[in-house]
Amino acid sequence: MAGTVTKATSLFLLSLLLLPCLMNGKTALAATISATRSWCVSKPGMTTEKLVANINYACGSGLADCKSIQEDGPCYSTDVIKMASYAMNAYYYGAGHREINCYFDGSALIVHHDPSYDDCIYP
Repeated sequence: MAGTVTKATSLFLLSLLLLPCLMNGKTALAATISATRSWCVSKPGMTTEKLVANINYACGSGLADCKSIQEDGPCYSTDVIKMASYAMNAYYYGAGHREINCYFDGSALIVHHDPSYDDCIYP
């Protein structure tokens, strides 16, 4: 029984390593990288006041690079959820991708799909 579990585990790990070879180039690599990365974004249903407070905290911390959400930046938006999610993720990234750095008083969550959109690329 233990040998069967070990073989199954070995096959699974081998398939993860071979996945980029079996798929076409960039798509496979992006899928593999995205599967192992994490991002910090705003939880649904947060108030505008809380989101603005999160932006101010993240961008004022010195750990987050918030240039992209400035008025002429690629992530600038009138959608406060998008702005807050970018700022919160920039803080999470700048602080070292530790779960505690994506807490924001319970208003954030960690996701494993890249929230980047259009020209707005999340770190």
